[in-house]
Amino acid sequence: MRNFTILFLVLSIFGYAQNPKNNARTVSIATYTVCNPDSSGLFRIMYNDVYNVYGLYKYYRLNYYYNSNNKNSWGFSQRSAMNANDTIWTNDTKWTNTYDSNNNLIDSVTQYWNASGNYWADSVNRTVYVYDFNQHLISVTNQVKNNAWINSDRKLFVYNSANLLQSSIYQNWYYAQNRWFSYDSLQCMYDANNRLTNKYYYINTSDPVVVWNYYAKDTIHYNSSNAPIYLLKVRDGGGGPWVIAKQINWTYDSGGRILSRICNGTNSVNSWESDSNDSYAYDINGKQILLGSGGYTYFSNCIAASLDEKNINFDFSIFPNPSNSALTITSTVDYSSIKIINSIGKTVANFKDEPNVISVSDLSNGIYLIQLLDKKGNPLKTEKFIKE
Repeated sequence: MRNFTILFLVLSIFGYAQNPKNNARTVSIATYTVCNPDSSGLFRIMYNDVYNVYGLYKYYRLNYYYNSNNKNSWGFSQRSAMNANDTIWTNDTKWTNTYDSNNNLIDSVTQYWNASGNYWADSVNRTVYVYDFNQHLISVTNQVKNNAWINSDRKLFVYNSANLLQSSIYQNWYYAQNRWFSYDSLQCMYDANNRLTNKYYYINTSDPVVVWNYYAKDTIHYNSSNAPIYLLKVRDGGGGPWVIAKQINWTYDSGGRILSRICNGTNSVNSWESDSNDSYAYDINGKQILLGSGGYTYFSNCIAASLDEKNINFDFSIFPNPSNSALTITSTVDYSSIKIINSIGKTVANFKDEPNVISVSDLSNGIYLIQLLDKKGNPLKTEKFIKE
């Protein structure tokens, strides 16, 4: 399943990126999500770009197709080689979604690209969604294909009278006995304002009789705007006293926008309770930028910078590139204005009345995107240049 929430779709690109020109290993220091919505606001293409010492490179993209109800019926992902030209995309995975009469997603099948045969291979993964009469999602089941579809794992959901999640159970499929094995569960508690205040975690330590053992608890506090400001997780220390496993603090600006999420984990209790400190900033258009603790930058919303936004096939070039004073623009299609965007997505310059020479002498040294816009301010095409 592909969720349209941008944060869900942003890929975490850690470690090293291989440069094909000189085989050098270089640390990637930032990623960008660049979206291409159509006139109805539906995302047709999403790019994940990587910014390293070699510049900004298109790394990964998602292509979406819709049915008559504007539901994502299918799509596919692609990867590119990280090089200066970056024009060759290689297919990666394809998904096909099925919906019921209420437009609920009920089935999603994944295929992988067979590069040697140049075709989409037979379906190998599948997710099945089931809803109750209130249209609540009550189960999500993952399956793998071995001649026929075989259950892998699933999650079951129960809701309270306020239609809030009350509990969930995670189960694995026990092949030997052809049955489900309940692995862990979650219980949620709410206050009078229907705010989630406590989460209780349990794990099953017996089979086939289920014996739930309580091993962790989250306690959440809110500010006057009902935004979370503090979370405390305690865990069973392994037969001894309960210990603090994680603390999370949130801060917000005067407009209620998140500014930071500071997470302090205690690895000695459990390895997955790790630190993750994130800070947030906003560009002049109000788009949110996530600054990860590992030196990575993620744009959690679509930014204006894009590539082939309208898929118009025309020539567009800028020279000299790099430049320290002026750029000359040549284009085979009419445009109305030019926008320059810096490496964090902020518009730093605008030029109107179809200029063909623009000054960049006031810009700081670095990598920028230059974008042609039509009369309505819609982006036509984007290219990269370097200010020296």
